[in-house]
Amino acid sequence: VRDKRLCASPTRMVQRYIAALFYFSTNGENWNAADPIEDWLSPAHECEWGGLECTENQIIDAIGIDSSNLSGTI
Repeated sequence: VRDKRLCASPTRMVQRYIAALFYFSTNGENWNAADPIEDWLSPAHECEWGGLECTENQIIDAIGIDSSNLSGTI
């Protein structure tokens, strides 16, 4: 049985993919856990992933995790 939350529109799949690329390319597994960065890569809508800010149409428009031990190249 497929999880309907992951059967997204092409636009949402691209948004989710880019957010996941950001996570992996900035060493997301080692981000500072004290910051609100929970739920990344979970089945939850990416607008619910900690540190992401979205419009009312659920389009990511900002990333607010600047003090979370990010490293890497984007």
